[in-house]
Amino acid sequence: PQTSRNRARSSSHRSVYIARSVANAAAAAAAASRSLASRRRQPRARTAAAAMFNMLKGIGGGHEDAMNAALKIHKRRETYSKEAEEQIKARPGILASAPHEAYCGTLQPAAGNPAAAAAAAAAAAAVAAPPNSPTRAEHSMRALSAAAPKGLKTAAAVHRRAPATPLAVPTTSHAAGAPVARHAGRRGVATSTAGSGANRGRTVTSALGDMFGFGKSNAATKPAATFSDSAPSWEALEQMAKAKMDELGVNFWADPNDPNGPTHPLALKRTFGQPESAVRIKLYRDHAAWCPYCQKVWLQLEEKRIPYVIEKINMRCYGDKPPAFMAKVPGGLLPVIEIDGQVVTESSVIMNLLEEAFPNHKPLMPPAGDPQRPRADLLMRLERQFFSDWLSWLCNSWDDAGRRAKFERTMDIVCNEMEAAGGPFFMGKDISLVDITFTPMLERAVASLAYYKGFYCRGNGRWPALERWFDAMEQRASYIGTKSDFFTHCMDLPPQMGGCSMTSAGEPIAAQLDGTDGRHWRLPLAPLSSTSMPEPYSPGDQPELDRLEAAAKMIKNHGPVVRFALRGPGKPGPRPVSAPLSDPTAVPDLQHTGAMDAALRSVVHALLVGVDAQAVSEHAMQVSSTASGHPAEPVVAGAEYLRDRVGVPRDMRFPAARQLRAHLNHLIDQLQAS
Repeated sequence: PQTSRNRARSSSHRSVYIARSVANAAAAAAAASRSLASRRRQPRARTAAAAMFNMLKGIGGGHEDAMNAALKIHKRRETYSKEAEEQIKARPGILASAPHEAYCGTLQPAAGNPAAAAAAAAAAAAVAAPPNSPTRAEHSMRALSAAAPKGLKTAAAVHRRAPATPLAVPTTSHAAGAPVARHAGRRGVATSTAGSGANRGRTVTSALGDMFGFGKSNAATKPAATFSDSAPSWEALEQMAKAKMDELGVNFWADPNDPNGPTHPLALKRTFGQPESAVRIKLYRDHAAWCPYCQKVWLQLEEKRIPYVIEKINMRCYGDKPPAFMAKVPGGLLPVIEIDGQVVTESSVIMNLLEEAFPNHKPLMPPAGDPQRPRADLLMRLERQFFSDWLSWLCNSWDDAGRRAKFERTMDIVCNEMEAAGGPFFMGKDISLVDITFTPMLERAVASLAYYKGFYCRGNGRWPALERWFDAMEQRASYIGTKSDFFTHCMDLPPQMGGCSMTSAGEPIAAQLDGTDGRHWRLPLAPLSSTSMPEPYSPGDQPELDRLEAAAKMIKNHGPVVRFALRGPGKPGPRPVSAPLSDPTAVPDLQHTGAMDAALRSVVHALLVGVDAQAVSEHAMQVSSTASGHPAEPVVAGAEYLRDRVGVPRDMRFPAARQLRAHLNHLIDQLQAS
């Protein structure tokens, strides 16, 4: 829709214009049915979604009308025009000439079933084309139109047999019939994509089958896969994990509030060995550890070892804030501290106050009058420039080369400053408030630019000072306890910032970080290091220890985890939020509790003993197509749901999270093999 009408009149660009128009119309429908379905907007959401699906289902007459209707749905989706809906209903054959006009002579007009071919092409382009990507849009249309003469079903089937053209397709919950958004931050198109396993990496066949209603009778005739409950009990698994922790000298069940323990995302009280009477600070930070500004204050408190207590508050993108908090902070923004009962907001104000109020707790900033203070203040302003240039590139699709060049120039300056005092930190050999201020933004920039732009700041050798800085930071327990991973960041940034702009260079990296490339997030996992790709991690990995951490976390919280996973085969909540992987009001399908419990016990057993040892043991999972046993289908949906929502650092460290994700994929593969 951003393309001008003059450009649309040119036959060389007409296919791109139509594809983008329909793509944004589909995006509007997805956004309407998810993001806009608040109580006061539900009628509009239903209207927009119904109009969009009517248009796709009733494809048939005049591409100009199709473009106009798509523009109306996209540009006015929150105040959706009744006129557009009536236009679509009155002309159910709205895209009849689309096949011939869209292909612009590069493909023969569709014969036999042009409506089905146009529907397939439009649906594929809608979810596959990132903003301003004519090549991807046309490629999707060509792939599906190859079998257009035989209609929609055959077109999708042919596409399924051509995996060289991967397409992201909308995932629909069979139980609820509502789209489950993924990667919803790509600007310009609300990208509803699926994950690996039964949803991510789904074929266009299944996605269009959900949308248009074909292929369901065949599924009913196939015998459903079932599996046996052969895994040890939770009690037996707990004993196995305890013995393993004793053997390795670790305790993943230690109290996170241990006064002398390391930084822990679950801690609610940190005294650092001092009496509780020394606690003057209460920190309000977000539950999921997504907020970069909360991370700054959290890291500062840990480095200065100031006693404090914590209350966790939802971010608006994944839940409601409690009334008691809103009464104290009407704006609702995080982070917030209470110091001696006084409420203080804004991270920069909080950090300066902590330096002034606790001068005997490891000063992190040169005092006023110190010769180094002007440079420290200058570096604080540089952090704001870095932040601006990073987001300018990440969140925009136009002038990509210019924005990249500006970011690279700023990164050159940042890395020069890292070395100016001898490194590895900005002010020299020890960490300072400058490093703490830069940390959340550098961490998120490195992750998001790799994912969305295919651009590696770290690991490409261009900025060795940045490599040394990250290596030094990752040696600090305070940082590892607050550090997230690339996948978590790239899922949590779009709802916080209103979207991120995907490029064709980013798509293969995103597939690796999502585990949708068929290789990553699968066993055996490649080692981690400061140069490992797609994600550098200088502490490395210890597979046996990392698997044990994941197993221990699952064992101690198995009841809530089972219930949480059952949201997968369950129903979306009545009050959706903007974060695509969050659904606080989702309804779990509790009738499959026994099946999900058995499957997750099998996953934990594999984590403890290894998949090879499990396969030859009495606890090996037996999958068949007989009527007896637990049903596999809801378990696959639950395992996928859980896999995609393992958060770092909230749930566990990155090395443990990747083990759990990979072992959940191993379970999914076992259940789908039959």
